[in-house]
Amino acid sequence: MANKEHLKTVLQGAEAWNRWRELNPEVTNPDLSWADLSKANLSGGNFRGVNLSWANLSEADLSWSFLNQADLTKANLSHANLSDANLYEASLHRADLSGAQLYRAYLVKAHLEGVNFREANLEEAVLNEANLQQANFRQANLTAARLIQANLTQAILDETVLIATDFSHANLFRIETVNVDFKNANLFKANFKYANPARRKLIIRAMLILLALALLWCIYLVWKNLHADFSIIVPGDAKSYVYLNGEFLSSPLPGEDGSFHYRLQNYFIGDYDLKVYAAQLADIDSAEFTRFKLYQARITISRNSPLAPHLVRFDTLYTVKQIARGLEPGINPEGSRVIYFRAAGETSSRRKLKQLYLYDIATGVESPLEINTGGFPAWDLDWEIDEIWLFDRDRRAYLSAYRYSSDRSYLFGISLQVSVASPEDGTVQEVPLDARKKWLSFVPLPDLQGVLVENRAISLRGETLKKFAPAIPYQEQLFYGGNGGVVFVREEKLPRGAGSKLSAVYAHLESGEIRELFPIYEPKIPSLSASEQAQHVALCSYSGMTLEFFSTIKLWSNNRFVDLVPPLLDGDRSYRDGRRFHKTEIAMDREGRNIVYEYESSIYLLRLYPGVTFDDLTAAERPGA
Repeated sequence: MANKEHLKTVLQGAEAWNRWRELNPEVTNPDLSWADLSKANLSGGNFRGVNLSWANLSEADLSWSFLNQADLTKANLSHANLSDANLYEASLHRADLSGAQLYRAYLVKAHLEGVNFREANLEEAVLNEANLQQANFRQANLTAARLIQANLTQAILDETVLIATDFSHANLFRIETVNVDFKNANLFKANFKYANPARRKLIIRAMLILLALALLWCIYLVWKNLHADFSIIVPGDAKSYVYLNGEFLSSPLPGEDGSFHYRLQNYFIGDYDLKVYAAQLADIDSAEFTRFKLYQARITISRNSPLAPHLVRFDTLYTVKQIARGLEPGINPEGSRVIYFRAAGETSSRRKLKQLYLYDIATGVESPLEINTGGFPAWDLDWEIDEIWLFDRDRRAYLSAYRYSSDRSYLFGISLQVSVASPEDGTVQEVPLDARKKWLSFVPLPDLQGVLVENRAISLRGETLKKFAPAIPYQEQLFYGGNGGVVFVREEKLPRGAGSKLSAVYAHLESGEIRELFPIYEPKIPSLSASEQAQHVALCSYSGMTLEFFSTIKLWSNNRFVDLVPPLLDGDRSYRDGRRFHKTEIAMDREGRNIVYEYESSIYLLRLYPGVTFDDLTAAERPGA
């Protein structure tokens, strides 16, 4: 079906359409299939590469238009004006061009198999090397037309005007001719093998039909008792791909309620496997969307009990929704609240303020957090917030921030009391660290036990509470791994100086369990976040250092990856030290059901529906899509 935006634009006329094409050069194949453009004035329009299959263009004015490499399969172009139009390599398979004006039209190498040119005017048209197999030229005007090296196998030329027509090197194998005069045509090296008058063929065919009628009638009676008709109704919530016993079903009829109806006639009685894929990632062009499970059903067709229409009902896999404007989102382990910050304006001293917010997932309510900054200047232009965590049953927020003037990162804890007011609410406490790191990565430890920096558990007073066994070389890449777990990046030197291999590794701090998850091949280490015991890992791969780059969000489980959103085209973020790289952070809750990330300064929440498995996610993507 036609894209709604494309259809709305073309209905405004050729000038508006051409302007839209110039402004959207990335849309190389606009979709106007099945569009009703009858009697439209589209003269001079740029329809190069456009999908116009099954479109109704009867009596439309397409003179001087550019239709090269366009798809006009089975389009209705009866009595349309295509004078001086460019249809180079266009596909018009089985199209209806009866009575059309094709004066001086350019159809070189066009695909014109089975086209109906009855009573069409092709005077001075250029059809060199065109494929015209089984084309119907009854009573058409081909005066001065050029068909050099054209393929007219089994074409019908009954009562066709061929004055000065050029058939040089053309293939006229098995053409049908009645009342046709070739004496004024150029037939240099044309192939007329088995070309016979149509009347003799009709006699032979009639004899065969008479001999076969009795047999066909008997076959029909048997066949009718072995076949039945039925229909499938698919909701219009998303673009769907319907397969019956592995065969793709196309060209549905739209219903009044927005659904699509597949009417299947004369199918053998028996059992059929139905699969309906919906909302493929390649079809999604919005940052907010809903993805559906693969629909599977077994349909039994019986002659004695005719089927009612089979109704397809989609179950939701997950939703992606913008929940707030903000940056650097974090989510609590329970998956109930999201914390983030937002620029809040400038003070009289022109310091840029940043306001912390909480978003309650259950209620959808956004609440600002009052922060008792005191002498804490972490909100002005000298500071850049790097990571935010909401932990300890929402009693404390943790954040790291980089200060340009000192060229180092700081770690802070903020006391919170979301439900009951407390004098300690918003109190900011710096965690003193003996390491002066430029970019600090940390993971909070549960139940007010402090934070993990490197492989040390540190209290809010800066005391080292405990050291853990795993050595973590990439300290700027330390990620949440569930209750008591951490995910980090490990480098392994390859033998004989062959370089090194990076891997994502899970470590449980209490038990000492270390488990390699998957290798990392990206040029830049992705942002990671894991569920309990790293059963699922969400990751955001990114490539940048330019004005624009792509971020890709995936989910990993048991040595398998699945994409969750289409690639996000993101902008860079300017820093005072001249860096231009924007690192998109991702955060997942302990159960692996809620994922938050930032895109274009907005916070998005990806929620997996209850009961959805990783197999459901992988099955939802159509093979070969």
